[in-house]
Amino acid sequence: MSYPSEINPLAHGKLLRVRGLGVSYGPIAALHEVNFDVARGEIVGILGESGSGKSTLALSILGLLPKNAGVQGSVLFRNGKGIDEELLSFSERQWRKIRGARISMIFQEAGLALSPVMRVGEQVAEVLRAHGQKSREPVVTRLLKRVQLLDSERVYRAYPHQLSGGQLHRVAIAQALACNPEVVIADESTRSLDKTVEAEILNVLREVSREAGSSLLFITHNPALLEGFADRVIVMYAGRIVEEGAVGQVYQRPLHPYTRALLQLASPVLERSKYLAAIPGSLMDSMRVTRGCVFEPRCSARSEICVEGAPVAIEAEESHQVSCFNHGN
Repeated sequence: MSYPSEINPLAHGKLLRVRGLGVSYGPIAALHEVNFDVARGEIVGILGESGSGKSTLALSILGLLPKNAGVQGSVLFRNGKGIDEELLSFSERQWRKIRGARISMIFQEAGLALSPVMRVGEQVAEVLRAHGQKSREPVVTRLLKRVQLLDSERVYRAYPHQLSGGQLHRVAIAQALACNPEVVIADESTRSLDKTVEAEILNVLREVSREAGSSLLFITHNPALLEGFADRVIVMYAGRIVEEGAVGQVYQRPLHPYTRALLQLASPVLERSKYLAAIPGSLMDSMRVTRGCVFEPRCSARSEICVEGAPVAIEAEESHQVSCFNHGN
């Protein structure tokens, strides 16, 4: 098992700091007291089942939550002058300046994010024009080559339906990285691809983000995608962070029962019947209001204390945090 070692991301300074972030829709809490940092140039995996709050977290950082969302907490983003700006206080005018330029997103279905009636090159050029940058064809074709679209002149003139799924994902990456943003968020951006193309896209993301010095938040439900790719992993469950640490550290010694179950589920040596036994019940079991641990209804290591109160995050090992009364059991 190998893990990235090109850089020490924590030595590059904190670019994004999330503190006490909560998002609710009426009585339903989509995020609850979320806290984490992202270093400049770091690749962070956000791991969890569907419904665990990963996409809500992404939309919070991009200021794209619906108007009926109740938001509390803080999302601080360091500007070029070394000053932390509070993103949650931004107006829509301020957001238009920062989205695509300093923070960008690669969505799950690249084909749906592109207009079917515009040539691909023009759609990449639109991102550059929106932020006052040069958008001539040679500039765009260089961007397309940067994401390993070697036939860039043909791709520039193509419509989305004329490209393969892997090519469309590369175009989406080119759009996201066109203005050299400091933070890129990839939301399940390889989910619809076959394994070979998926590996190619991960390689493109890693190489281009390292080259540009961009921080990458990679959202996924599949732990295997983060091996050899991400520096650090944040495990989410029911809108909460339950474990966080370096990928190698967490994968070799998972402390939270949910993390262990996710890793067992992803293991190729287990049969499907054992996958289902790894995490009994469903995420909906944890959406009810409780004073105890939200994972308790599904947890194989639960005890009486898990019903009486909610665990808080502790540093169980150096740079390895977990929220569990019975961690490691």
